[in-house]
Amino acid sequence: VKSGARTVKNVTGYDLHRLLTGSLGTLGVITQVALKVRPVPERGRTLIAPGDLGVAASIAAEVPLASGVLASPDGVEVRLEGWSAEVDELAEAVVRLAPQATSVEAAPFPRAPWWTWTTEDTIVEMAVAPSRLGAVVDEGGTFAALTGVGLAWVAVPSEELHGLRDRVAAAGGIAPAVRGPGGLGDAPIPGADVHRRLRASFDPAGILAPGRGWHR
Repeated sequence: VKSGARTVKNVTGYDLHRLLTGSLGTLGVITQVALKVRPVPERGRTLIAPGDLGVAASIAAEVPLASGVLASPDGVEVRLEGWSAEVDELAEAVVRLAPQATSVEAAPFPRAPWWTWTTEDTIVEMAVAPSRLGAVVDEGGTFAALTGVGLAWVAVPSEELHGLRDRVAAAGGIAPAVRGPGGLGDAPIPGADVHRRLRASFDPAGILAPGRGWHR
């Protein structure tokens, strides 16, 4: 199946490429991808402000050209990228919504990515509708939520994983574990082993001839 085109709004009928991307490999194997990329921005700037998911959601809604708006227990991080004048204009819009925001020109975004967390064994990546993030994220725990997008990473004890997944499922989302028990774990799975598993799933009778990539 081939899907997609050179334009952004080109869908008539089922949006298959987005469906397959969001299915996390459960509906098929993506063998070739062509991506539209943006030019390297002239300037980048990160603003840090006190606040919670509500503050972050307001910024994401009112400043839609922000490259990212991340809420965490440490506050709100807003990443701005683009032409220099555009970045300054967007920063002014953020400060109007969060007057205590401070600018850090060269700060990484995010400052503390989930793969550096050590508080819990299991890290879950949740995907829900942006408006439902507040219903599934426990702001008293360790989390990072991209408001306006609907993605969040949460550190949970392994015994609480099923309860978290139940809440996310009730909100219409998914919550795969990306580190620790309940997911793929910390050790990478060898590529050849992945191919063998895929072949067994898609061709249990062994009809496909060897040498077509499945056994490599």
